[in-house]
Amino acid sequence: MCGLRDLNFPAFDHAAQWLESEGIPAINPAQLDRDAGIDPADGDPEGHREIARRDLTEITLRAKSLVILPGWETSKGTAAEIATAHWLGLPIYYLLKNAAKTPYLSKKPCAAPTKNPDHSRPPKNRGPRAKASPSDIVPCFPDTKDTNPKDACGSLKSGISCVPMNVLSEVGLALTEGSKKYGSHNYRKAGVRASIYIDALWRHVFLQWWDQGQDNDQESDCSHITKGIACLVVLRDAMMNNMLTDDRPIRSSPVINELNAKAKDLTLKNPNPVPPFTQIQQTRIK
Repeated sequence: MCGLRDLNFPAFDHAAQWLESEGIPAINPAQLDRDAGIDPADGDPEGHREIARRDLTEITLRAKSLVILPGWETSKGTAAEIATAHWLGLPIYYLLKNAAKTPYLSKKPCAAPTKNPDHSRPPKNRGPRAKASPSDIVPCFPDTKDTNPKDACGSLKSGISCVPMNVLSEVGLALTEGSKKYGSHNYRKAGVRASIYIDALWRHVFLQWWDQGQDNDQESDCSHITKGIACLVVLRDAMMNNMLTDDRPIRSSPVINELNAKAKDLTLKNPNPVPPFTQIQQTRIK
């Protein structure tokens, strides 16, 4: 961005808008700069170390791929980002335009990078122009080709394909039971109290399934685990729709770190503990 008019914010904004229109969420460096209080009207910003830390943190922790804008060859920051993406194994794409000025992504740059190891000044000769072959071009259309960036980026939108459908179907059955008794989505109309569903969750999962060893609810024949999940689904839906009566008790002091430390001490003091008596042993005896 440094040395470019308006810190090249318009180019980053346009690229982010185009990616979003293609269904690919974008982490826009220009917007990150704005959020940090950087104004392009003020010229090149100071504090490059902090900017580098922030941008590389975004790449290492959040980014699923890297999209490179034109003019990257002379940018020190882009060189570092490309090296980081290579190190992490992230896909790298180059944003280009065809003769009709239509943007597209390519797996290879059309302009061959030049030898300018320290990126201290623009290269005098950018070298021969290299056309991207059809196999290098990554079209942004909703198909299922291997070259689709939506596939290569691992689909950055929220989805459901990673949810086990058999479990989801069981939860649907548990909620169907509730809809027959109380009406479908009644909790969105009447609201819910948090304590009611926490108590139901405790009965199904921790009392009947965990402690008493009962796999299925006797009334519905649904798994107690599934009934517990259904409780959490209703509870979360009420939270998301502002229909929850939050009757949780007054907050207690956090003690988990202290308890973990004591548990560690007990473990170290008893390196050879007696094995627990579990349902597995009881089943083997039978």
